Amino acid sequence: MKVLVKGKGDVSLGKTHFVGAGGQASVYARDGVAYKIYENPADAIPEGKITELGAIANNNVIRPQSLLLDPKKMSPIGYSMRHVASSVTICQLFPRAYRERNGINPSDMHEFVTRLQKDVQSVHSSGVLIVDLNEFNVLVVGDKLALIDVDSYQTRTYRANAIMPSVRDWSVEPNDFSESSDWFSFAVLAFQLYIGLHPYKGAHEEVKSVPAAERLEYRMRRNLSAFGKGARLPGACMPFSVIPSLYRNWLTNVLERGDRSAPPDGLCHVAVVMQATDQPASGATITITELAVLDGPVRVLTTSGGHWLASTDTSVYIDGKRSDGSGTKLLGFSAKHLLPFRIDSGVVYPIERKKHGSVSMPTKFCDARVVDGRVLIRTRHEISQVDIIETPQGITTVALRPLAQVTESSTQLFDGCAVQNMLGSTWVSLFPAPNQGHQIRIRELEGLRLVDAMFSGGVLMAITAANGTYARHVFRFDKSMSTHDHRIVNDVHIASVNFVVLDNGICVCLNESEQLEVFRAEKSSTGMRIVEDEALGGDMRLIKLPSGCGFIKGNGIYLMRLK
Repeated sequence: MKVLVKGKGDVSLGKTHFVGAGGQASVYARDGVAYKIYENPADAIPEGKITELGAIANNNVIRPQSLLLDPKKMSPIGYSMRHVASSVTICQLFPRAYRERNGINPSDMHEFVTRLQKDVQSVHSSGVLIVDLNEFNVLVVGDKLALIDVDSYQTRTYRANAIMPSVRDWSVEPNDFSESSDWFSFAVLAFQLYIGLHPYKGAHEEVKSVPAAERLEYRMRRNLSAFGKGARLPGACMPFSVIPSLYRNWLTNVLERGDRSAPPDGLCHVAVVMQATDQPASGATITITELAVLDGPVRVLTTSGGHWLASTDTSVYIDGKRSDGSGTKLLGFSAKHLLPFRIDSGVVYPIERKKHGSVSMPTKFCDARVVDGRVLIRTRHEISQVDIIETPQGITTVALRPLAQVTESSTQLFDGCAVQNMLGSTWVSLFPAPNQGHQIRIRELEGLRLVDAMFSGGVLMAITAANGTYARHVFRFDKSMSTHDHRIVNDVHIASVNFVVLDNGICVCLNESEQLEVFRAEKSSTGMRIVEDEALGGDMRLIKLPSGCGFIKGNGIYLMRLK
């Protein structure tokens, strides 16, 4: 496909340049430039709006730059903009599990809030309104933010006409947008960044009789926020103490009392301290056994051959024994001798001090995940398994075993799987065992925004979003990875998956209601046990241990058994 960039010439775009599709348009990227092309050319924004959006000087706001034309008809079909690579949507930072895995603390989240506040202020200072400031229109790039879908902003001449219900200020008339309504939307996002949940979700005494599908709008219209006396948040949420007091007062005024003032300034260097995590105790149906308490929050834990590896911000542990390594996220075992290793800054190190011979990785990679003692990396066009070639004395070399071919711009790597959008078709690469890769088209995920995913033991779970609500999808595959069944749980609160598949083929999932779903991982098998127990909490991150189902909570690693 060829498009004409007005004033610059033709550009050829193909499937290798495809980034994604959503709403009314598709996005392609090439040589650092992104191209947004509308399905219906009549929806393309006029050149006059591109000019008015040019008043935004903030480089974090990815505004339209040049008009795209159909080379034959010479009519507008879209626009070009700066391409933002290696990013995640800001909603992927909401779940507690994501923060713990990546070492993101409350102070880091506060920095994201204040940076977003400055970006919103810069848009307002240019005479423009954002209007639809939702969690999918803000990207996280390292420690910076990028605001996208800027073509929907409201300028002096061109009014906005769409907003996601979950960030809409219901106290104003439709299309009566203002800086105040933008700040309400910002408050919703800020609360989610701090706490991990929408401020009008979770339980509330006053909405028990309201149909589930109507509760969000009902609460937003009546200012029944999570700060109210009748509200209760899931255990996976962060405590209110992570919000600096001045900011907490402003959020309470906006979300609970209907105030529409701008947020306070001067909060960029506030230290936020997390409260100590309570020691988990056994309940009526669950026995909990402490296995280890590490020197900090557990970031990564992986197992292989009856051994486990875990890391904190300062150390690495093998079967409970502390070793060297600082902030390591990539841990694994070699296939032949189960030599434990870590990867830091592109170098592979043996973990046991008596073993020597660190080796550099053979190539750079843009993303990596750990699954069942294996490290998977994503390069530009491949997902590969890291193979450690070693002797009992140490590592001799590192090789990469390609498992799947992927597109560069439209692929996301998750735990045990990779998901790519192929011109609107969703293909999932599954890695069930060493040296194995399977690619399957998953039609049930097409047309949905993907937030999180995980594959293990024949089970794929994914969190998707549509119109401000989230859903959890559960797929179980046959042994050949060619067919699957599908179950969907609608309107979930927590946008992350939390499950393990044990060696006996039993899947254990901690669901959105802080219950355990226990079922067979086998496709088409029937039956599910729901376990409710006071010992369960959303702040438990389930893990597979050599001895069975376990969980991580704070600094601790625990084994969990049903009585």
